[in-house]
Amino acid sequence: DILLSSSAIFTVLAIFFVGAFGSLFLARFLNDQGKWAGTLAHGAAFLGSFLALSIATKVLLSGQGIAFVVPGVFPGILDFSFRLDGLAAFFFGLIALIALVSSLYGLSYQKHFYGTYSLENLGFFYNGLIASLLLVTLANQALFFLLVWECMSLTSYFLVIYEYRKKENIRAGFLYFLMTHIGTLFITLAFFLAYQATGSFDFDAWRASAGTIDPML
Repeated sequence: DILLSSSAIFTVLAIFFVGAFGSLFLARFLNDQGKWAGTLAHGAAFLGSFLALSIATKVLLSGQGIAFVVPGVFPGILDFSFRLDGLAAFFFGLIALIALVSSLYGLSYQKHFYGTYSLENLGFFYNGLIASLLLVTLANQALFFLLVWECMSLTSYFLVIYEYRKKENIRAGFLYFLMTHIGTLFITLAFFLAYQATGSFDFDAWRASAGTIDPML
């Protein structure tokens, strides 16, 4: 089934990539206050979210998962390992559903920013956020997880401060940035403790060793 393949996952990511960078491209060549850039960004996000929701639904109904590895620059240390099982599919689908509705609403809501804020920047970070959120649920390797987690943190930070002329948004953004990176610090610590116990950054190895890891870790 095409929905249960790595191609489906890559197609989802490609759609968000087009939405993110396509909005920047359109804004560069069209003098329309970013209207087409925003439309492309939200349209791509809607389409990518719909496909992601379809994949999650297929995994949940069929009981079959998706797992594959794209070798990284440092094999064994940073591998782009993907896994979408039933639990991951639940959160993958939930994120996709919320993004689907948000993208549909955003097509009309973006009109509030015509002539005041950059719609291409909004589209870039919006698509980047959804893609990174989906990747967080797919990551099956610790360093890959931390990489996409940081992408999620940064894209969401820039969305928090999008209306940067409002001082309260800048303050909220600073607090958000601080809290997310404190959380990242503790996640990183937990991951390195698991690596120390298993000798691997791979989540599959952690699952296989779950019964032998010291509970005090």
